This record gives sequence, structure tokens and C-alpha cells, in this order.
Amino acid sequence: MLQYLSRRVLSLIPTLFVVAVVVFTLVHMTPGDPAAAMLGPEATQEQIQKVRNDLGLNEPIPTQFVKWVGRAVTGNLGTSIFLSQPVTAAIGQRVEPTGLLTLLATVIAVGLGVPAGVIAASRHNQLGDRVMMILALLGLSVPSFWLGLNLILLFGVRMPILPAAGYTSLAEDPLDALRHLILPAFSLGFAQAGLIARMARSAMLDVMRQDYMRTARAKGLAQRLVIYRHGLRNALIPTLTVIGLTISTLAGGAVVTETVFNLPGAGRLLLQSVLRRDYPVIQGAVLCVALLYAVVNLVVDLAYAWIDPRVRYA
Repeated sequence: MLQYLSRRVLSLIPTLFVVAVVVFTLVHMTPGDPAAAMLGPEATQEQIQKVRNDLGLNEPIPTQFVKWVGRAVTGNLGTSIFLSQPVTAAIGQRVEPTGLLTLLATVIAVGLGVPAGVIAASRHNQLGDRVMMILALLGLSVPSFWLGLNLILLFGVRMPILPAAGYTSLAEDPLDALRHLILPAFSLGFAQAGLIARMARSAMLDVMRQDYMRTARAKGLAQRLVIYRHGLRNALIPTLTVIGLTISTLAGGAVVTETVFNLPGAGRLLLQSVLRRDYPVIQGAVLCVALLYAVVNLVVDLAYAWIDPRVRYA
């Protein structure tokens, strides 16, 4: 296990390097000049060139990349062009709402998806199965921003029981912070719950056809005991893979939801940075998302052996 973990951690280095190369290249190929955007339409060409020189944007692209990678290795992702603060500080200030939103959305997705998939599988081709799969298809089909807007209309305007926008930090009021995140978390988690439900149903149906499941039923065990004690744990491995991808997707794809609900998160920061051509923030944020993907996948792989002792890493 330790040898496997070491190999996986070392494999993060080439992965992050490839991501850094691709992101850096695409960002600098994107039309637009951050110096011109910073100074506005009234700026002269001489002023723009001076700012470009000060920011190092006139240097060759390979030179800029080498300098950026050299700083990134030490944890320095550069300085934001527009915020005039370190990129790590800019991202760190916005990690709390995005992290809590991702966590709460994941809890909602797993809490709805896994039970729905198990219920559908245990009632295969019955009314309960069809109802659960219709709801799962609905979750996959409804855009999160559209669902978010309707939740705002229903619970923020028509029945104002939850805040429609904004955010309160945990340090100020933990309960109010949770109230601000319920609607955006549900709009994000509902779609992922549909995906998890379909995977859980498929995995449970495969498990329920196995010989040991028939043996457990033949011994006279209750159906609920057979499903939850003998079936669910073995069906969790493919479902856990989808849950891991869900966590990464929610963390990296909350841009639209944070914009709809006016949350000061990292996704909204990334969107604003793209519009401003703030190269250091874009590169740093995407690199952090890639690192999150890699770490989540590593944790999911290690969880396999804990869930199923038959899984061993050479």
C-alpha cells in the first residue's frame, strides 16, 4: 500500500506539469491584453507598453513559463494583475464558500443518489424503480442554473424562508452561512444525485445477481438485511468512483451557481479573472483544480481497499 501511495503521489508531478503547460499556452493564446483591460479604452499605446513591460508580458512565452513554474514549485503562483495581491491569497480568501458549497452539495448528492439507486434496484421494473429513474433523469436534464433561479423565485421571493443571494462567513455566523448555501448546494447536488442514483442502481443490480446474494436469501435472511449487509458494500466501489468524480466536478464547476447566487467563491473569481485576462489567477486557479482532481482520485483509489478487502495494491 505504501509503495502504491508513493507511486501515485510521484505521478502527480508529470500530471500537474502537463496541466500547467496546456493552461499557460491556452491562456496566452486567448485574444485580449490584460494591460489594455487594466488601463481602459482611454490609455495610449505607450502607457500600455509600459504596463506590459512592468508585468513581464513582453518577454517570450517560454521565458514567462519557466519563471512561472519556478515560482509555482515554491508555492508562489504569482501576483494578480487586477487585485494586486498574491494569487494564493486571492484564492485562499474565496476557498471557504466554494469548499462549503462543494461539501454540502456532495452530501445532498450522495444522500439522495445512493438511497434512490438502492431502492430502484430492490424494486427492479416496479413502480418504485420507474419513479426513481424518472427523478434521476430529471436531475440530469435540468440545468443547475435554471434550477437555482427557480429555487430563488420559490424560496427566496414567493416564500422568503431562505436567503436568495450573498454569503456570511463561518466566523461571523455559522448557521447563517449554512442557510445561504442550502439553495445553491441543492441546485448543484440534485443533478449529481441523478448520476449517482443511476450508477448505484446499475451496481446493485449486478451484485444482486451474484451467487452469494442468492445464498443469503436462501438462508432465510430478510430482504433488507441481504441488500444492506451483503449487497450495498460490494456495490459501493463503482458508485464511489462516481462520487469522487462528483466532488471534483462540483468543486471545479460551481462558477455558474456562484454567479447566480452571488457567492464570493473561487469559481466566481476564476470567471472574473477570465473576463479581465488576469493570467496569474487563471493559471493558479486551474492548477489548484487539477491538483484537487488528482488528490480526490487518489483518495478514492485508497478507499477501495477499505470498502472491499479483496482489493490489494501491489
